[in-house]
Amino acid sequence: MSNSLSIPQPTRSGILLSGRGSNFLAIAESIRAGRLPQRLRPTKSESRRLAVESKMLGGSKMRAIRQQDLPLKGSSYQFAGVDHGDVGVSFYLVEAAPGRGAPLHRHNYDEVLIVQEGRGRVVVGNETRDTVAGDILVVKAGTPHGFVNVGAGVLKQIDIHVSGVFEQENLEPTEVSIRAGLPTPHA
Repeated sequence: MSNSLSIPQPTRSGILLSGRGSNFLAIAESIRAGRLPQRLRPTKSESRRLAVESKMLGGSKMRAIRQQDLPLKGSSYQFAGVDHGDVGVSFYLVEAAPGRGAPLHRHNYDEVLIVQEGRGRVVVGNETRDTVAGDILVVKAGTPHGFVNVGAGVLKQIDIHVSGVFEQENLEPTEVSIRAGLPTPHA
């Protein structure tokens, strides 16, 4: 099996050189040794990032990350797959206080919501559904959706995005989302 390298691909966090596991380590070693054609050689900053990723992987196929080490935005910890070995999914670890949630929005990819604790209200298209721990909802790509915590305690859910990056288009509230009590997008 040869250790080949594809043309570098731009990502939100820099350049991605395709490769996994030991193949990835062999590619990183080739880069450090300068054995790549000039057109495939990464910049110095890309080389530093690859060296860091190579050390992080250390030949292992597993990467361990603590929740508190993820970025916290609003009431959600964010795992963007592109930032963690170019994983093909991203997710929010939601911990929403009563009355908090996500305004009506949509994505160009599917999303799966897994309710772990608390009570929520979800709008998907023109449907409204109250949720409790153990509920799993599948939202197809392009479908307007949002949620709000309607309980007295924290709403915990995992929102899995079938994409290595988060891409969200906030939408104007509808009669259904207003009636459901969804938050409105920030101006």
